[in-house]
Amino acid sequence: MLSLRSKLHSAIRQTRKPSTGRSSGSPKGVVGADANDGGRSSSSSSVPPLAGSSPSAAGGGESSSSAPQQTFAISLCTLPAELLRKIASCCDIADILSLSRTSRQLRDLLDDPLVYQESLRLHMAALTTTSTPGKDALIDALGVQLADDDAARSVWESFAVAIRQRASLKTEIVSLLPPLTKPDRSPAPETGGPDREVVEELEGKLGVSSTLLVLGYSDLCDLELGYELLGINNWSIKQKIWPESRLLGDKQLSLQLAFCTAMSLLQPADWALVKKQPPNKFKLAALAIKREFQGEQMSPMNAAFCNSWDGLQTRSLQLAAVITYLMKSAEKPDLPLADKIPFINPLPHNGDPRSRPRLPLLDRGRGSYLATTAQSWQEWYTSRIREMIESIEEEEWYGYYIYALNIGTSSDPAMEGIQFTTGAADAKGNITLEAKDAMDGIVRGFNFAGSINRTTGIVSLKKQYIGAHQWTYEGVMTPLGIVGEWGRAQQGMFGHFWLYKRSWIDNNAKPEREIYY
Repeated sequence: MLSLRSKLHSAIRQTRKPSTGRSSGSPKGVVGADANDGGRSSSSSSVPPLAGSSPSAAGGGESSSSAPQQTFAISLCTLPAELLRKIASCCDIADILSLSRTSRQLRDLLDDPLVYQESLRLHMAALTTTSTPGKDALIDALGVQLADDDAARSVWESFAVAIRQRASLKTEIVSLLPPLTKPDRSPAPETGGPDREVVEELEGKLGVSSTLLVLGYSDLCDLELGYELLGINNWSIKQKIWPESRLLGDKQLSLQLAFCTAMSLLQPADWALVKKQPPNKFKLAALAIKREFQGEQMSPMNAAFCNSWDGLQTRSLQLAAVITYLMKSAEKPDLPLADKIPFINPLPHNGDPRSRPRLPLLDRGRGSYLATTAQSWQEWYTSRIREMIESIEEEEWYGYYIYALNIGTSSDPAMEGIQFTTGAADAKGNITLEAKDAMDGIVRGFNFAGSINRTTGIVSLKKQYIGAHQWTYEGVMTPLGIVGEWGRAQQGMFGHFWLYKRSWIDNNAKPEREIYY
């Protein structure tokens, strides 16, 4: 078998030819992409073209073959089909696609999702999120989800391509932003405008990035990308890239953008590099978030978006990103690390494989770029929030409250020792939520008492200092924890807060403490 596989690899390499074009059905810059398509270089494509790929590999056509190639294909076709598929599954995605283009018969023989699934299992890069289960558990969970999916082969192929070439995504996203964020740029027309392909490419890359982040590739993003994305996390900028009707109709766009922004800023890297950047993008994002929380200066469509559940989640993730910027600028060491936050639990509930939470999927999307499949990312998002609510008692929670969204704003040391307990739910799905004998950074005990809604994730708490005053905390559960506002019901909100699991921070981070007088 090893000898046969070695010969197969050698033969595949000999049959590879440079790609000379692209089938209309092939993902741009992914499989069979022409680096000179439309006058744009491969650096702006979704991912660099795979070595040895051709238009026919994805589009279904056959390229012209020399006599040796035909002989090679005919000799392979004499092998038993299952043996050939088993050999092919040991190859990486580029070799499988090269092999499938040698003849129509081989292409049909290899049109089997299991070939691509097992190839991905063997060749996919190691996950970088330390709290995520291993590759086999992830592949098995995806396999169960795709078992009855007619597009399974295409989805496996898309995952293989995206994972193989994920390193270029962050630089490519940054390279797409300048023409879309020019100060004099007009709002995007409903028809898409002259930059339609660039916008479609950006959408696809945000979808791929947010999906691979969920699956456990936390190294996709970095501080540079986070800072650049922070600058477009407000409605006035987004409507220059996408029509308002599109933003309202496809809320996943804004949610994925906010998620990628927050995860990028949570990368464990030298924050001094970002502090050297002018704070313009941060100030723009912070001002937009403040207005959205207060309901100020919003267009009718922006207001409709903000009042939706997806809008609440989006601005909560944006708020987490802004708090990250503020706390890291103040050199706080105890924020979550991107590579310690788990987003999937592929283990089935009650032993039933069908009860696994759904995972986001990749396939060919708008404009033939790779993208998340319709609503699969939002399905994962809502299922993850349910998991966060169900497991809220399992670990200690930790976090900060701040007074303003300004650089240099004052903040007390962290709240810690928050161990939530839940009780019965009322008719509206509000679950009793309490945490007793917690401690905040000014070394004073407090209790939380209130509720969390099992459907919406909305959290309403009273923070009662033992023997003293109390505050109101209003927020929502997100995949990054509980984010929201604090203040007094009769006086309005005074600031913002973020609670997250203590297991997400650096084990060596020592919280600051001050004596309360």
